Amino acid sequence: MGGVQDLPARFSRATTLRESFRGLDESIQLQVAAGAKWRAVVAGPMAGEVRARMESDVAWFMATTSRYRLMAATCDFVIARENQLDLNEPRARMAQEIAFLQSTGVTQDTISPVDQRSFLNHHRALAGIP
Repeated sequence: MGGVQDLPARFSRATTLRESFRGLDESIQLQVAAGAKWRAVVAGPMAGEVRARMESDVAWFMATTSRYRLMAATCDFVIARENQLDLNEPRARMAQEIAFLQSTGVTQDTISPVDQRSFLNHHRALAGIP
């Protein structure tokens, strides 16, 4: 959920800082809109070297948005499991995003020190996806 949240204030005299965040659903909606704009730009005329850089950026962006969709599907899976609801739909969404991410350079497309293979393995194991 987005909205206003109180966070620990490590480097100030205050106990907490109040910050506003976008929620996961809103973030995904913004990414869908941005992705459409990226694709429209890349579809237009441009120099080959610029196109190559743009296509690389779009591939990175699409992998990033896929990780957000995977997190949303995983949240839906956990909530459904806790409420003893059907798990097929969120599990299928998780499997779709995992398959997409495995087909990309996802393990090398981020500056994060997190091992992206472990990220995928965690989600796969959680949902019992081979």
